[in-house]
Amino acid sequence: MLAWVKIVSLDSSVLLLQVVDSSGRRLQGIEGRAIASQAHYFWWGGLFPMDDSNVLVVWTTSDSGIRAQKVNRNGEPQWQAGGVAVCDEPHDKLGAYAAPVPDGTVIAWSDLRHGTWDVFAQKLNPDGTRAWAGDGVPVCVAQGRQGGMYCDWFEPLRAVTHAGSRVTVAWYDQRPGRTGISCQSIDANGERRWDTLGIEVGTIVDRDTLFTDLWFGFDADTNGGAVVTWPRLRERQRYDILAQKVDSLGQLRWGNGLDICEYTGHWLVPRIATTSDGMSGAIGCWSDLRFGWPNWSIYAQRCGDAVSAVVAPSLVRPEGRGSIYPNPCVSGTRMVLNMPAEGARVTILDVSGRVVGTCGAAGTDRSNPGDHIVWDGKDEAGHTVPGGVYVVRLDTDLGSRYERLVLLR
Repeated sequence: MLAWVKIVSLDSSVLLLQVVDSSGRRLQGIEGRAIASQAHYFWWGGLFPMDDSNVLVVWTTSDSGIRAQKVNRNGEPQWQAGGVAVCDEPHDKLGAYAAPVPDGTVIAWSDLRHGTWDVFAQKLNPDGTRAWAGDGVPVCVAQGRQGGMYCDWFEPLRAVTHAGSRVTVAWYDQRPGRTGISCQSIDANGERRWDTLGIEVGTIVDRDTLFTDLWFGFDADTNGGAVVTWPRLRERQRYDILAQKVDSLGQLRWGNGLDICEYTGHWLVPRIATTSDGMSGAIGCWSDLRFGWPNWSIYAQRCGDAVSAVVAPSLVRPEGRGSIYPNPCVSGTRMVLNMPAEGARVTILDVSGRVVGTCGAAGTDRSNPGDHIVWDGKDEAGHTVPGGVYVVRLDTDLGSRYERLVLLR
């Protein structure tokens, strides 16, 4: 099922929906089915599953309201024509995101009703009527910007469902002195369960700057809590990726956050997704440019209570140096291990993934912390390889790590 806004003229637009079956056949005609007129051409919400048979379509209107329509699997509307009103409050709204609960659907968004961006929520009953009073209950009303961001290709807030019709909402939070991610838990009656200002989960950067090209991942765990993954800015366009777990009581479980990717290479837009691993943790997935433009690569890492203390062997970075040095190099380079590992082995790959050479321990040999693994700039046949960009892969029994190496000739 797909939905989009079609601009008819400068002052007219329409929200369309299309369903494509397993054979590729369009079920709603060539142009799609019109769900609503006067949908906002830029900041509309999205499609959200309600149950096995129905989907909720949420959008912002041209007069800054929020509306919703329930459609079945064939794309046929189940509520009144034009949808039902979620919020009629007239100020700008962004980031409408829905989470299904047993007795309806909770929709969260940010708006400007108090002059700065704050987060609100409303619950719709199964028949489309509003369950909570007025134009939504407050999730977070605070100084600075909560969730509101003028960007059309990522979500400034998200929501997940827990047992007992509880919902946890996470949003980009720009308060005086910092920019980060915050969370709040809402009960079945629309009451906030934690501190009224929300729980600060993690910091992106220690200043009042909100980067509109950053994503964060968010999903519920199996114990009534949620896991957040986000990028931490270290310097211009260079990030780590961290993860944090907040439990059902609003307590942070992973200290200051788990660093699930310590690579210091160039990241343009670290697109991050998070999904529960079915146990006590989550799996984070992202793309980055560690091998240079235009070589986008996709990576994943699991984080959770069961493995949070396990650190895979990697290449250390002596102060003032990289983990591989010299880099760039002329005739060869060396790597240093950060911890013992059975059979640690380094493989040199070219940018196409072809193996160029190997070095390091083999079989059951044990490598020790601080051990140097040296590559002499030659392939397996002993021939000197040409200059260029290469990939260094460290393989151990606990996983693999990658670095980029530049060889000059």
